[in-house]
Amino acid sequence: ILASPLVVAFGGDAPLARAAFAELLAEEKYEMARRKAEGCEQLVERCRALTRKAFYEKRRLEVSGRKASQQNKSAMAAADAVLRAAEADERRREKAREAAVAWEQVARTTRAEKTLAATSAVRSQYRRRSMLWHPDRVGPDPAMAARYEALRSSAEALTHARFRVEYFETTAQAAAALARGHPGALAMDDVHERLMDK
Repeated sequence: ILASPLVVAFGGDAPLARAAFAELLAEEKYEMARRKAEGCEQLVERCRALTRKAFYEKRRLEVSGRKASQQNKSAMAAADAVLRAAEADERRREKAREAAVAWEQVARTTRAEKTLAATSAVRSQYRRRSMLWHPDRVGPDPAMAARYEALRSSAEALTHARFRVEYFETTAQAAAALARGHPGALAMDDVHERLMDK
């Protein structure tokens, strides 16, 4: 994170990197929780469908079972056992779904807290750094004005949470591809330029 061109232009330090890293982890945990909740929801729907099927099969046997044959009684008992098992499985899956939804809500809250912490770290660091390089403080020095403009534009980009997460994930993937020697890997500056052009 500290080696990414945007953070270098911003003059980032360890607190900013820690906040951004915590935000990335919270985003990853939220995505895992969301996928788990979706999977549990699909399982619950399948269990409900099986329960309905077992219920209608038992109903069919009850209606046709007025003849009370021995074969029909054993089929009724089997259908009743299948229905009870399906209902028990549905209850178990429903509890798992409720737990997954609760986990997703906790992960969403944590993600929001980490995003807020990272954004406030960017803002506080921007206030400190802008005092050093602001043109009103340093005078008409073109080098300091360019430095201040780079700080301002990188701070503006880093305050947007979605962009910040996408930027750090993409630059981390590019750095890993470069480290592995992947032939199609882009240099960090090229990745930075593509992301900043969005």
